[in-house]
Amino acid sequence: GAAYREAQEAVIGSLLIDAEHTIGPVMDAVGPESFDGEYRTVFSAMRKLWMDRQPVDPVTVLAECGDVYEPLLRRCMALTPTTVNAAKYAQLVRQQSRVIGLRDVGAALMGAADENDARRIIAKAEELLMQRTRPRVFWIQDLIGVFYGRMGQEKPKYIPWGLRALDEKLTCEPGDLVILGADSSV
Repeated sequence: GAAYREAQEAVIGSLLIDAEHTIGPVMDAVGPESFDGEYRTVFSAMRKLWMDRQPVDPVTVLAECGDVYEPLLRRCMALTPTTVNAAKYAQLVRQQSRVIGLRDVGAALMGAADENDARRIIAKAEELLMQRTRPRVFWIQDLIGVFYGRMGQEKPKYIPWGLRALDEKLTCEPGDLVILGADSSV
């Protein structure tokens, strides 16, 4: 609806107006899959520029997307009230995208052919509802610093599970809370 479109425009407008201060929180909150249509194309171009360590501004984004997107970029910048709320706009985009996805899942569920088909569709809904954090991006210099910082630390002592398959793949330290779960018979 209109709220979803306006939130997408505000995110893109915020990045175009002040990428230096808004891009980190926005990229942490949403990905291209949260946008639709031409907004997804523009956001994907912005993300590519950012990942390539290129400036994200109206000129570079237009060069990446093509001149056909100029009216959209101008509209997004003109309609964005402030860049201060860019992270909040990104959260709105993510939430609205989930609601649209859940509606699509509901429609698909009504047309399920059998129980297995329904389970597959419900699994999609569960995936949409999960609060996953976005992958974080680190520069290699930062990772090397963290790596060398950990070299001098004492190796952690892990608690054995008592099941070889778990001991080889899953570590747990004193004080950790671990909850294992799966579908029946898994």
